[in-house]
Amino acid sequence: MSFHEVCLIFLGITAGASASRAAGAWQVVGFYYAYRIMIDAYGVDGNKYIAADARGSLPDNSCTMDEFAKYIFEPHDMEGWSDVLIGSSVAPDPVDFAAIEKSAWKTESLYIPQNLLPELYDPSRPKVFPKFDAQVNSMNKYVQQARTAMYDNGVTEAAMAAKPEFKNLKTALIGISQMRRKDINVDLDNIVTNLKQRGIIAVKEQVTAIDGTTFYQLDSAATVEATINNPDNNFKTFSVGKLDNVILNTSGSIKRHLPAIQNLDKWVSDLKTALQC
Repeated sequence: MSFHEVCLIFLGITAGASASRAAGAWQVVGFYYAYRIMIDAYGVDGNKYIAADARGSLPDNSCTMDEFAKYIFEPHDMEGWSDVLIGSSVAPDPVDFAAIEKSAWKTESLYIPQNLLPELYDPSRPKVFPKFDAQVNSMNKYVQQARTAMYDNGVTEAAMAAKPEFKNLKTALIGISQMRRKDINVDLDNIVTNLKQRGIIAVKEQVTAIDGTTFYQLDSAATVEATINNPDNNFKTFSVGKLDNVILNTSGSIKRHLPAIQNLDKWVSDLKTALQC
């Protein structure tokens, strides 16, 4: 169920100047499958958008998962990355990346921006790079353009949807979003306390992520219903939108990081939406 359907409020991760280049294992696999779609659409030489200069050992000179990771990170940031966990498959199962999350690899290593997203990198401002939510928007745009290019070359939407690159990209994007949502556990009790002080009855729900782990999140729709039905309710009217505003105004972390989660959910939704040709 997407953010837009249930209007759930979540806490993102990793603040700070380097956060826009921090990439955990789920992000790496998401980046990789967006790259594979570029290769499908344009070929190695025609890809100008994601890891444009990467060259690997596959017959078309494109990269395996491990080769891609080694291209976008500095060697010292690959320390602890175990090749055997993923292997040389061109389309590894995204769920296997849970093993990398639990390995010795630093899960917040910083990727090389000009290697991963050259179109967004400005060499005159090497220390400035768009935030993660803007990166997600750009990669979503690249993938939608690639879908159109493939369609124009005779690949049907059904054939695209059946490709492992598209299936696994959707899984990876959900994984990235869920890993970020899990971090609401850090602040969820404080959010519940703040809402209670305002007469709002917060309702939490447990979610099982695609990697098998569980976490709690705030269910906005159930919270609104519980608050409206509370006999001590002092609100003349109450809605999910009003609840969202209360939470956003009381939690700076959510306000900073929610755009990334929303954009990830939009990307998944766009992948499921028919092309407008």
